[in-house]
Amino acid sequence: MSVSTTEWTFEKIRALGLRVFKRRLCYPQLQIIQNIQKGLDVIACLPTGAGKTLTFWMPVLMAIEEGSKDAMTFVITPLNLLGKQNEQQLKAANISAISISAANVSDVVLKDVASGVYNVIIVNPEILMSHPGFDKLLSDPKFTSRIQNITFDEGHCISQWGKFRKDYRQVGSLRFKIPESIPFYVATATLPHDILSDIKMTLRFRRDKTVCIRRSNDRPDIQLMVRPLVYPINSFKDLDFLLDFFPKDWKPGDQAPPKFLIFFDDTKEAERACRYLSARLADRFKDKVAYFHSTMSDVYRDDHYRLFFNSLVIGMFCTDAFGMGMDIPDIDFVIQWRAPRDMCTLWQRFGRVARGKDRTGVAIFLVDKKDTDEARHLKEQKLNEKKKKDVKAGAKRKAAEHDHSSSPSKRAALADRTINTNNQPNNPQPPCIDESDAVLIAEHTEMYRRQGLDNPQNKPIRGQSRTVQLGSALDDFINSKTRNECRRKWPNVYFLNNDAHQNDRFLCDSQGCARCKLLQPTVCCDVCHPGEFTQYSVEFVKTPKATARSSVKTLPMDDHAKDLKRALYVWRKDIALKIHSPGIIRAHGNKIVMTEDILNRIIDCARAKKLPSVEALKLETSWRYAEEHGASLLAIVGRFYPPESAVEEGKGRKRAQGRCSQCDQVGHISELQPQLSQTRSGSG
Repeated sequence: MSVSTTEWTFEKIRALGLRVFKRRLCYPQLQIIQNIQKGLDVIACLPTGAGKTLTFWMPVLMAIEEGSKDAMTFVITPLNLLGKQNEQQLKAANISAISISAANVSDVVLKDVASGVYNVIIVNPEILMSHPGFDKLLSDPKFTSRIQNITFDEGHCISQWGKFRKDYRQVGSLRFKIPESIPFYVATATLPHDILSDIKMTLRFRRDKTVCIRRSNDRPDIQLMVRPLVYPINSFKDLDFLLDFFPKDWKPGDQAPPKFLIFFDDTKEAERACRYLSARLADRFKDKVAYFHSTMSDVYRDDHYRLFFNSLVIGMFCTDAFGMGMDIPDIDFVIQWRAPRDMCTLWQRFGRVARGKDRTGVAIFLVDKKDTDEARHLKEQKLNEKKKKDVKAGAKRKAAEHDHSSSPSKRAALADRTINTNNQPNNPQPPCIDESDAVLIAEHTEMYRRQGLDNPQNKPIRGQSRTVQLGSALDDFINSKTRNECRRKWPNVYFLNNDAHQNDRFLCDSQGCARCKLLQPTVCCDVCHPGEFTQYSVEFVKTPKATARSSVKTLPMDDHAKDLKRALYVWRKDIALKIHSPGIIRAHGNKIVMTEDILNRIIDCARAKKLPSVEALKLETSWRYAEEHGASLLAIVGRFYPPESAVEEGKGRKRAQGRCSQCDQVGHISELQPQLSQTRSGSG
């Protein structure tokens, strides 16, 4: 790190930011930049959309301004797409930068980095910690002397993602590779106590040279709503309210549908939900929704990020691969599908909405019923009723056994031991509290801290859905309505917002900074303003019970079945082009008209001779296009597995006559045998 020759006041830093980025820096940003320039480690927690990214580039710009043209800064990013976004923004400001990932790392790139071609190097932790080229660079004193600081973007990932991205747990070893004078800077919007402690330990922060700058991460411009799922999870019918935003009679000039994100924790679930909604939209809107996750190719992700940014796609079904740090100003609402792993993940995803100036947005959390107080209370009621019945049954059994025997039976003893008639409900819910009750708030703060990230209840068992831990911040947030509490209450406690310094308005500007002003939400949440969220609900309509479909075994694929599958693929491709435009097919694939599950079900039913008609096809597969295209499908199936001839009416198989179990004769049953025997003996 070069020694500064200039006294960088807030006024000078702000003037440089205005000149390069055309943005006025606020007081918390100036604090961060000035402390890094002084050589201090900085941990900063600012709300989403507060301009943390701008603080990444200022220290190196200040060094360049002082004459160190080859000065550079490292930014460690969790997402390659986020790194590319930062690279584009820097190039637009005429700052030399490169985002390095597995796709472009090479000897040529590393040679350019070593020779000072770039002032900003953005890299993911895997490349930085595991690539031998970077190990060599960071061991060169001449190279490291040019590093102004190392920034960890979305710093909470060091703690949260370190469990499955092991190189995040190794980034602290950078302290031993580079001069100790190079400051570390961690930026995030979610920094509860346990994550803060873990980051300090992992990165080996210098105790006497560390500054923590914290502001409330509450977003008054985001309206909060929590709603239990009312339909089966795999049906995705709880998303049907989105259809109202895509009217079938829409025409150019009408109000455009809102832009939205839906977050999932499972990539396949994101794809299925996207196909469900797309199949129900009018043709003009089918290519306006897409899915996005980490298993897609870099080209696909780059293309769809641009499509969404430019509003050519307006609905994205995604995972965290399209989450943290994405700065898209015009997202209207975000939906979280089922409970994520923790409150930090939820708050980061909610923070993608309403990032443009003077915009407001809505954040909707769709939760499993089992995570609500109502469902738990109902389950507990049933359990208590069952226990009461067991107690009564046990008492009756004991009385009966006492009448028959003076010694107690083994069965009665076991029943007496296992039933506890004084059993009290487990995990009683905390009472509704008032904000002034500092003692209870302190207890919750300590409880959240103790739970931490390593609690086994936070980790779902393979094959089972995640259950929200009782007493956690997520649990308190989900059940705020039944406890008559504002949705913002417990997130503020969890993220220590009540302790965050917030009086920046007049420190930032003597006349009062509009950006630093503490805002009060016009519409807060569905607890405080329930009438403002009705358009995001669905009404449960019980459908008539359908006729049960056949139980068909899935057999190993023989050559005949494989030939049918190939023929169905060709047929599906032709049908897809008849139903949808080529653009929609390119975006969603041929699966948009028939999923692999339905196609495989058709093959299984064909082999079992269960598809004699279109009606049978509808019953066995529930394929939505069966009425229109079922006949052509059955023609393909019939070439490989002809259906059995229908049994002529009135000529069904004759029922076999019963035989006597004693004499094996037809015409009578065993109960008549004694009478027959007597008849025979009398006649003799």
